[in-house]
Amino acid sequence: MSNAPTLASRTLNIPAFRFEQLTAALAKLGKKAVKLGCKAPVASILRSYTVDVSEDKKFPELVEWNEVKIDYEVIRKAGDYVFIAKVEHADEVNGVPRNKVSGINLSNEHAARFVTSPIVCSHCGINRKRNAGYVVQSCNDETVMVGSTCLEVFLGVDPAAAVAGMEFDAAISEIGNDGERWGYGSAAPRVVPLDEFAAATISLVSKNGFVNAAAAEFGKVKTGDDVLLLTLGKEPRLADWRKEMTPTDEHKAMAASVVKRLSDRILPSYINNPTALDAFAFKFGILLNKGYVGVKDAQLAAAAIYYEIGKIAKESVKSTVKNEFYPCKEGDKVAVEVSINMVKEVFSSFGTSLLIKMVSTDGYTFSSFYSGAKESFTPGSTVKVSGKVKKLDDNARFGKSVMLSHLKVVG
Repeated sequence: MSNAPTLASRTLNIPAFRFEQLTAALAKLGKKAVKLGCKAPVASILRSYTVDVSEDKKFPELVEWNEVKIDYEVIRKAGDYVFIAKVEHADEVNGVPRNKVSGINLSNEHAARFVTSPIVCSHCGINRKRNAGYVVQSCNDETVMVGSTCLEVFLGVDPAAAVAGMEFDAAISEIGNDGERWGYGSAAPRVVPLDEFAAATISLVSKNGFVNAAAAEFGKVKTGDDVLLLTLGKEPRLADWRKEMTPTDEHKAMAASVVKRLSDRILPSYINNPTALDAFAFKFGILLNKGYVGVKDAQLAAAAIYYEIGKIAKESVKSTVKNEFYPCKEGDKVAVEVSINMVKEVFSSFGTSLLIKMVSTDGYTFSSFYSGAKESFTPGSTVKVSGKVKKLDDNARFGKSVMLSHLKVVG
């Protein structure tokens, strides 16, 4: 009679950052599985969720957890018997045995019974000291303990694969139960709710200006890192900076609007037709579906949010801008109230300057190269500026714009 692999599965919950460690542990067991003639175990994530580990702290601290399913094959049956447990002698207390009892089919009743039972062989009945015995159950539910040397005679087949299979099954079942091994989330990287992350991003944009998505995603600017410092940072020396950058109610309202725009545009395709999305949108679809951002996702999330608020600003400008010049001529001095549309660093042989694009309250566009402090010009803010008309710039892409020199804020 031959032993045949049996399909089995189990689920466990672990901090998400431990998933790689879990797959590495399964890979080692997979080598044993191949030797047993079984398929290697495979882990898949059923769902991701957050756990609040803040305890008594002032602000909530969230970590990401995964519910994981492990599918595998194992050999548990030998002949007409099923292996229930392996019993190993561990110690004695006042002459009473203390055994380690392990097995995937082990009941609480069996566990309690064999922890303090002598390891005897029901087959040979020889009274001698044994280090290990195996509990097997017949098709009639009769449970007996057999010594390792008697297994082959008792079962009528070579029990080696079945014994190894049972131990393999027990090893699979124990993965994830060791809290000290996987942790309970106290050491896990924190995650941030997406709305909160978006509000922090918008706060930074409002003070530091727009950047393009590629620059944000590939680390040419510290977008994601700065947002995480703002939302998760504990460094006391950053307290003043964090206080200055804290999102306002206006930032939070805009963040909710931005996340909704992104969700309305990306989530339906992510759920129903993911191949229609480019790689960047697909990755952000994962974050929208989860509703929170982790350390590894910070740059990508900041890039998507930067890009979206840039689109909103451009849409706003397009709705009011006039494709005609402000009434003036080269050399004129002008003073006008404008909304700051874009602030971008520009590098040249003369050094670093800021390219500032502005739209007056009555829809005329202005631009200027400025070498002063960029804090004077916050995207989205309205200020009164003065300057000298350097030229009337008619750009096929951007339309008509008055280029100013000697720019300064006058109110």
